[in-house]
Amino acid sequence: MIILPAVFIIPPFTLYENKCTAAARILLEWFKVMKGVRQGCIISPNLFNIYAEIVLRKTLENSDGGIRIGGCRITNLRYADDIVLLAATEEELQDLVNRLRSVGEEYGLGINHKCRQN
Repeated sequence: MIILPAVFIIPPFTLYENKCTAAARILLEWFKVMKGVRQGCIISPNLFNIYAEIVLRKTLENSDGGIRIGGCRITNLRYADDIVLLAATEEELQDLVNRLRSVGEEYGLGINHKCRQN
């Protein structure tokens, strides 16, 4: 479990309280942000990375999965919102995917199975 001092938690989340939006210069209704991060906000990537780190740590708890490179165990590679899970066997990989799906659902995250073509 990651525990951060309240000083690090409270100020960023005040950015998400009592928000409204405007269209064609007309102020629309106020709404409450329930989850997600603000698009374009400079701290949004950091908030997402903290959240993803918590999910991955819980996923990998008590797991012997991963591969060894130079004596170091590597379980995942991450870039932005992409995660690559690494395993020595197909069964081990499936176990990691199942764990990630389960933990992700606990935290309101899902796995996108669609393949992106660039």
